[in-house]
Amino acid sequence: MSKNRKQSARRLFVVFGLSNLATGLVIGVLALTAVLGVRSGRAGATRGARIPLPDGFVRGETGPWGVIEYRRLAVDPPATSIPSVFSVPQPVKWFFANRTPEALERMIGDLPLDETLRRDFLDKRRWRVAVGHGVEVAPSEQLILGLPPDARAAVYRVLAESPANPWHLSPFTFPRECLREWREDGSLPPDIVALIERLAYGSGPVVFFSDKDLLLFRVPVAERSRVVGVLGRRNMIDARLHVPHGADVEQLAAYWCKGNGARSIVPILRELSRRPSGGALDLIHLLTPFARPRLHTLPAGGGTGFQPDCFWTSANFFSDEPAERFPDGGTFRRHLEQEYAPVDVPPAYGDVVLLTDRTGGLFMAANYIADDIVFLKSRASSSVPWILASLSELESIANHFRPTDRSVYRKKHL
Repeated sequence: MSKNRKQSARRLFVVFGLSNLATGLVIGVLALTAVLGVRSGRAGATRGARIPLPDGFVRGETGPWGVIEYRRLAVDPPATSIPSVFSVPQPVKWFFANRTPEALERMIGDLPLDETLRRDFLDKRRWRVAVGHGVEVAPSEQLILGLPPDARAAVYRVLAESPANPWHLSPFTFPRECLREWREDGSLPPDIVALIERLAYGSGPVVFFSDKDLLLFRVPVAERSRVVGVLGRRNMIDARLHVPHGADVEQLAAYWCKGNGARSIVPILRELSRRPSGGALDLIHLLTPFARPRLHTLPAGGGTGFQPDCFWTSANFFSDEPAERFPDGGTFRRHLEQEYAPVDVPPAYGDVVLLTDRTGGLFMAANYIADDIVFLKSRASSSVPWILASLSELESIANHFRPTDRSVYRKKHL
């Protein structure tokens, strides 16, 4: 292992262990996302089967970037980084904000439930009405366990509208394949994995889990912290560029070498292309001078002063001297209009990928890197690092909570 890769690995374990386990939707999504799930179609890339490699990487799709190889790293958070209260189960309460009892009854009537579960849900003895605010329901264990996947997703999507339901607003989120891995590698007992699988929801490559408290009531006290630690593992992307023997270095350079000093990577690409078996280059070396030192690190200065977020990060990807701040969405949009132009083509290196809801509200901004990878810092927090994430999985997760549109902006005069 190279010195740079060792240093990078050490940073990964330190940084991701410091991230809070319950920080709101976007960081919950990004810290737990993985690139090895099912990918959405993208024009401009040659689709094909993912090819597993002997060292644990998987070879991705071919495109103007060349070929990217991925692997997912699951990093356990240190026990000291998990608040002890997370391991203490609480009675389950569901708060349906801004709904009258009549509106809640209509919602329940539309759910795909058998009559036994429907009567259980409609049992008014378990309801407490907060006039003008909503309805609190104390669901029975039978109801929670019996919800079919579609009904669970629908109910929990409504619960995610209110911060009174923190584990629905910010659920544990992990690749579906983790369930198999936990069972096979002994991370969790088979009965616990089976219960998580029964309670998980979501139809894409990433699944959600909100029933931590019900789960922990069934786990011995001594094992509860370990279970929460496994649920909170940081699944992250490690990626590299595969440069085959005889690769067209100028074509690769045309894609990757943007921004000041970018051509400095060309001699390395050329050397790798001369090798009989080619070679690989960690993606960190292909990032801009702004992004390279920030990847897998936390902001300087701790929790004091200005905290960069995804909008500040995406706007400064090609900057030599980053702007001090973008204090609101309007400022960020004006910056995009001045410095970038919308494009109706597949994204390319450094483009700003913007996810918005159907009303135009900003949800997330990131810089496209290659294949299915984006670079971003999801939230303005000193505990949230800059990471590489899977764009298709971010879109899948965002669309679970609300319909989301993607738009692409390209920097002018670059």
